[in-house]
Amino acid sequence: MVGEIIEKSKRNRIYTTFLDELGPTSEIEIVAASAEIDFERFKAKVQHFLKAHSDHIVIHKLTRNQPLTKTDIEELEKILLEAAGASTYHLATIKQQGLGLFIRSLIGLDREAAKAAFASFLMQKL
Repeated sequence: MVGEIIEKSKRNRIYTTFLDELGPTSEIEIVAASAEIDFERFKAKVQHFLKAHSDHIVIHKLTRNQPLTKTDIEELEKILLEAAGASTYHLATIKQQGLGLFIRSLIGLDREAAKAAFASFLMQKL
């Protein structure tokens, strides 16, 4: 179809006599672009897993805005590494944000827990 719209024209071949020269080579690793896309896929996978396992005690604590123990945090890391397929890159990125905040950003906060937290915040401001 393209040939019907645009007529092909014949071009003469051009020959050159110069040589291509390569400079020093070095390996580069392109991580940033693929890491962000990979992390978004990972977040979606974790969110699906967390919703399917919302009855887990650590996840329940997070949705109810209850404090986590050291054991809870270790269990959360274990869940992310084993069940959700987190890499060390993912885990390091999550820890920078905060493990609990990351999980809570994916599963949300229980309505009653949110009301209680907001009421507590208001009481502190008075």
